[in-house]
Amino acid sequence: QVQTFNNNGFDAVIIGMATGGSGAEFMQNVGDMKTVFFNRSVEDGVTDGTQSIYIGMAEDDAGYAQGEWLANYFNEQGKTDVKGMMFMGVLGQDAVTNRTQGAKDALEAGGINVDWVFDQTGEWDRTKAMNLFTQFVGTGEEFDFVCANNDEMALGVVEACTSSNIEIDFPIVGVDATQVGCNAVKQGTMAMTVNQDPKGQSEVVVAAIQAMLNGETPEGLTEDNKIATAAAAITPDNVDEVLGNIKLKVDNIAAIRSESLVSGVSEGLTGVSTVIKGLLVAIWVFALVILIIAFVMISNERTKEFAVLRVMGAS
Repeated sequence: QVQTFNNNGFDAVIIGMATGGSGAEFMQNVGDMKTVFFNRSVEDGVTDGTQSIYIGMAEDDAGYAQGEWLANYFNEQGKTDVKGMMFMGVLGQDAVTNRTQGAKDALEAGGINVDWVFDQTGEWDRTKAMNLFTQFVGTGEEFDFVCANNDEMALGVVEACTSSNIEIDFPIVGVDATQVGCNAVKQGTMAMTVNQDPKGQSEVVVAAIQAMLNGETPEGLTEDNKIATAAAAITPDNVDEVLGNIKLKVDNIAAIRSESLVSGVSEGLTGVSTVIKGLLVAIWVFALVILIIAFVMISNERTKEFAVLRVMGAS
């Protein structure tokens, strides 16, 4: 697709990679287009700060916000030695490494000694995290909190507790501040999450692209060709504000809701189906007319044959 955009004369492209490690491959196909990678970081040396940059939340900051909140929570309870569970995303990804280490660093900085009784990958997946948590609880091992690299895995733990009638009397923390995650914080099943501020991040992306197209240096660009967006702890105290800011629109840019897209496709298919039905009816009518005409012609021929036979018999 990127190569197609370049061949069609596009001036810029914004890339949100599904997996890490493919930034260099994208850059081989962008041609002269200004390129902004966002959300998922690229490999070192891929961006040059002029044609290409990266914009996203500093992943270690996200983890640090989790660890900082947990440290404050346990310090208020007078606990310094605790047992923790860490649910990581896909191993090897920068986001996983940095979020995990950021959380551990913050806990240590806050004077909390953690015995990590569980430290495994849930691969960003809610169902896998739910199954892993259920298996762990079955061992009888004690723990004091759950720290997950994203909201989906944290929600998997919540669902495991709900399905197994386990009281959530321990903090479960996530990252991303998704709408479902924020609702869980509001309901009290998750203790907190970390906001990537998708709306603010989108605004920074658009402003950076405009600056690059004008030959200017985007505001906030660092020496390593990155623009860091804020990471903020979302708790019951401020979750309503975040939920109110979760929108599908940035100035001058409209997003299509998935249900609208599906509805549009459905309407299009309905229209096609109607046309096809109309054509089928027309074909059947045409075939019926042909059959009637053929029947009439055959009948006329048979009538003539009988008439000839009568004449011949009479003679």
